Amino acid sequence: MHKFFVLYLVLSFFAEHANGQDFVLNNGYQPERVCCQTSTMAQSQQKIYHLSKKKETYILGAGLGLVVSGIILKTTHDKGKIDSGQLANLNRNDINGLDRGVVFNYSQSAADVSDILLAATSALPVAAFYLDKKTRKEYKTLAVMGGQIFLGNNALSFGTKYAFNRFRPLTYNTNLSFDKRSKQDNRYSFYSAHVSQTAAFSFFFAKVMTDFHPEMSTWSKIGVWSLGAGLPAAQAYLRVESGKHFYSDVIAGYAMGASIGLLIPYLHKTNPDGSGYSFLPIYQEDVKGLALQLTF
Repeated sequence: MHKFFVLYLVLSFFAEHANGQDFVLNNGYQPERVCCQTSTMAQSQQKIYHLSKKKETYILGAGLGLVVSGIILKTTHDKGKIDSGQLANLNRNDINGLDRGVVFNYSQSAADVSDILLAATSALPVAAFYLDKKTRKEYKTLAVMGGQIFLGNNALSFGTKYAFNRFRPLTYNTNLSFDKRSKQDNRYSFYSAHVSQTAAFSFFFAKVMTDFHPEMSTWSKIGVWSLGAGLPAAQAYLRVESGKHFYSDVIAGYAMGASIGLLIPYLHKTNPDGSGYSFLPIYQEDVKGLALQLTF
């Protein structure tokens, strides 16, 4: 069949040019037009992101590894409620200069608003990707990516809190009651999970929307990325204002969340230019693990 088709094209070419006419197939399609249509169709059908069994296995394994590490840290570093002796020994002068000034911050309303903002930002990509016609076509892939972001971010922040066991600012606030200062949760200030999750999902939203809509105007892109960067910044302000976190807690949370929110789309991006990543196993006497190699 292929040989016949090629022969047909050749014969048609000579027959039409013998009559002084442009080369047109009998069915009315010009080859240039067919080529352009095929190229356009291929581009329109190319997915922005893709899943693969090997890739998802690696990511899931890394996420579960973080969960297990967090559970181990919780088992070995969980110290229960803060007793009166520990509170009495707290000295704000032991805090670094950047964070020392926030120890008397306290606002329950700011804490409540931060919870609402966390829920709203987590729902933002879910709603936006469903309502947008382009992203809805890859909703399953985006849902998997969102799940990976949720797992990775929460597992990492969970383990880190137990590893550092840093008292929250409000524990230093002698204007508050003993009950408010002695809660077990007040041991886990570093780093802010509220900020990291807000940053992860807001940057995920911004990255996906701009990838799916390269035709966006410059101002539209600025608006999308401003929203992506502004939501976790607002969350950081609320967490510091509420007395839940120091500046360094929210800065670290912002950086970690944004990194995860951008990394997962990068790992799934379809890149025709050859850029991408690869996982490299490491086997040494003292080190065994998995390295991520990025190609630009």
